[in-house]
Amino acid sequence: MKKWKVIFVIVLLAAIAALAGLGLFGNKEDRTVTESIGLIPVDANMIIEIRDFVSLSDRLKEEPNYWTDLCGFPNVQSLKRNINLLDSIRLLGNETGKLLDSQTLIVSIHDAGKNQLGAIFLIPIPESIKSEALVKDLQAMFEGKADIKLREYDNHDIYDLKMLKGKRYAFAVVDRNLIWSRNSLLVEKVVRQSNTDISLIDNADFQNTYRTAGEKEVANVYINLNRLRNLLLPFFNESMVDKHPAFNQYASWMTLDLSFKEKTINLNGFVAVSDSSSMYLQHLMDQESINSGFETILPEGTALFYTQSISDVKEFKKVRKEFLSEIKYLDYFDENDIKIQQKIHSNMADFVYGSTEDEICFAISNINQLDIFQNAYLLISTQSKSKTQEMIEELLSTYTTETSQNMDDYVSTIDLGVNHQYPLYRLPVGNWPGLYFGSFYSAVQADYCIVINNYLVFGRNKASLTRFVNSVLLNKTLEKSPAFQDFKKNLSRQSQATFYVNVQKAIPWIQSILNQQSAQKLMKHEAILQHFHEFAVQQVVSENMIYHNIAIQHREIQFEAPHTVWESRLDTSVRMKPVIVLNHNSNEKEIMVQDVNHNLYLINKNGIVLWKIPMDEEIVGEIHQVDAFKNRKLQYLFNTRTKIYLIDRLGNHVERFPVSLRSPASCGLALFDYDQSRDYRICVPTEDKQLYMYNIEGNLISGWEFEGSEHPLTIPPQHIRNKSKDYIVFHDKHRIYLLNRKGESRVQPKRQFSASKRNKFWFQVGSNDSKAVITTTDKRGVVFHTYLDGNVDTVFFHPYSENHFFMYRDFNADSKPEYIFFDNKRMEVYDENKKELMTYDFENNISVEPDYYKFSSSNHKIGIVDENAAKMYLINPDGSLHKGFPLTGSSPFSISYMDDHSDHFNLFVGGKGKFLYNYEVK
Repeated sequence: MKKWKVIFVIVLLAAIAALAGLGLFGNKEDRTVTESIGLIPVDANMIIEIRDFVSLSDRLKEEPNYWTDLCGFPNVQSLKRNINLLDSIRLLGNETGKLLDSQTLIVSIHDAGKNQLGAIFLIPIPESIKSEALVKDLQAMFEGKADIKLREYDNHDIYDLKMLKGKRYAFAVVDRNLIWSRNSLLVEKVVRQSNTDISLIDNADFQNTYRTAGEKEVANVYINLNRLRNLLLPFFNESMVDKHPAFNQYASWMTLDLSFKEKTINLNGFVAVSDSSSMYLQHLMDQESINSGFETILPEGTALFYTQSISDVKEFKKVRKEFLSEIKYLDYFDENDIKIQQKIHSNMADFVYGSTEDEICFAISNINQLDIFQNAYLLISTQSKSKTQEMIEELLSTYTTETSQNMDDYVSTIDLGVNHQYPLYRLPVGNWPGLYFGSFYSAVQADYCIVINNYLVFGRNKASLTRFVNSVLLNKTLEKSPAFQDFKKNLSRQSQATFYVNVQKAIPWIQSILNQQSAQKLMKHEAILQHFHEFAVQQVVSENMIYHNIAIQHREIQFEAPHTVWESRLDTSVRMKPVIVLNHNSNEKEIMVQDVNHNLYLINKNGIVLWKIPMDEEIVGEIHQVDAFKNRKLQYLFNTRTKIYLIDRLGNHVERFPVSLRSPASCGLALFDYDQSRDYRICVPTEDKQLYMYNIEGNLISGWEFEGSEHPLTIPPQHIRNKSKDYIVFHDKHRIYLLNRKGESRVQPKRQFSASKRNKFWFQVGSNDSKAVITTTDKRGVVFHTYLDGNVDTVFFHPYSENHFFMYRDFNADSKPEYIFFDNKRMEVYDENKKELMTYDFENNISVEPDYYKFSSSNHKIGIVDENAAKMYLINPDGSLHKGFPLTGSSPFSISYMDDHSDHFNLFVGGKGKFLYNYEVK
């Protein structure tokens, strides 16, 4: 029977985990068990009580987004048809047509063969409808659509329907309830139940949880957790189910209220936990609810986690042993515990439990399809980092002494840069988590461990734990994840346990726990599945029951995560072009970047923020590295609108800096080192139309004679040298300037023009002044070649807008520069004869200055960022894109080989949200 599948799909997620909790304890009046439930066979696996079928049906006709997505699954499409079939009773128009009006519809799920389930539908018949008239109307409704046969069973009439398309149904009237099922044997089961004295109404655990159900919810769901295994086996891998004894003896009855919000499906309610130590949920009953701190260090790439309170370790150990004794596993525990002690010459249980303060966590991050548990972790909250490290080292010291081994073979370091070294410990055994904490933790191979932020973290190997630490240092944790924090609003701050799944990231794990048939069906609709983005269940102990809340969040749009080497989370987003700088101590390359809140960061090659400096203003122009003291130690030089900054490698201001400008800067500073002697000159264009020239000490230079430009500059001055002559060249709104070192005019162009505001000069060396040339465009896109003897030539292609960008570079590696234009959404390239070589059209207007990259003498490319689409393009001379592009990115980007012998380059760019992305590109 498939009519129950929509709600069953939702509820089954709860049964998978059998965990949950949201601390919303509303006082509900005791309810009397609906009399019709007495007809439900007592071996029911699950019962769904829909209080107003008509309202639910009408709600689904509005096609909310989650229902539309669910209907993409074939089984739910079938369910939709069956809902419509039930709904068609309303079209009869007589009293029978009112059968479902304001009536409760009860659906119960039962075993129907090996690893198969069937459903029984039960509808109480109102007093206004006579049973004989109802049966007659139903027969008439199916006349011509089905072959109907009447048979008697235990003094009850059962009607078997064989539809023309082959589907079979059966119905009967039992104690003024309409019973309906696709399995006639289940209808017979209801008839037999009507003649017995024992029913669910007499079940104390069922009654206790039933009384807590809300009467105004869309539906109430009752799950028999004693039969949880029966619910799972039709869908899940049998070996996986058998691996966890808890599925056989988890708890008694669970009651959940089903409700819908705009983007979230919620189920919440109580579980009855008897005093029997055979029930797995007894592990939680005497533990305090806690505010989990694991999200502060769990990687943002976490696919799933399960946190559990162990505030009373002694009680946890006691309950665990009692549970294992009840299920006949205590001998297995004792035997393996002794084996571990004998191998390591220490009491491993004492070490593990003694390290635990109040919480443990199992997590899987960055799932690899080929090795799902490669990044599986066990996390334990500890009282003290130093004390925990002492305990680990004492255990290893005892082991290495007893086995005559070297301690250094078991203690190493995860080194992620200055001030980021973490001791890494290798343990003699790694298969113990499932033994001491439960079978769910057995997926963690705990061969190695580290202590970070008072948390003890176990993992498979050094590489896995290095990835974990790197995520913490990059601020890529769940605590910093906007998506997780948004979903977290559905959860309680405190709980005894929480189970969380990011469906999109956990798909390989989901496949692994399903049986082959279910996995194949599910993966045909993976895109729809991913819309049900996150799923969580919490458990909160309340008196002698455990309150549960299950939240499933639906999101229509899913963004594919960029395939980066790392993503470093900053305080806010990045808009400036990341700058590649050199670490003069290690000769390694690092990255400097400023976020939109004006914080300046230095980041090492692993993506770790070495320091952050709050600043008052945005950096204008470029960041330059200088050797201010001529001692081969480098500093960072740049300006904002009002100041010049010189900062050393540790993030400290060099003495006398920052230097306040006499007038606000109109663009970035220019750095001149005329003779490559490190006698630097700092030239700052300002809004008062001056060029102020400073030395590296921050003092104004005497002898600088420039009297000012006609308009403020928008592009920094450039220093060029042809033969033995130096030129400082720049343009303002209507004039071109070529000065000497003193600021005096060296060349007067024979023709002035209004240069384009976005473009600098491109210089070509010549054998003499009549051959050497600086090239740019005017505001209409006319190309002006200004020679160093003052002559001027022009080349015209077609009109461009005032906002165009221009390059005059050798793009196709033929030793001749090409004319390269970027305007609106288009890129155009022409050769010296004005022949069009290639064009490229983008989605949006080009608003960020393109970059020219020369990877080798024969490999030149153009880089462009589309800010609106958050895409980066790396374009080849033939108009094709470099392999793998476009990539995700929203700022200008920088490209560099980070290692001298690398076979790939790294690309750094501001990414979505608050990230700096590092891509590896070959």
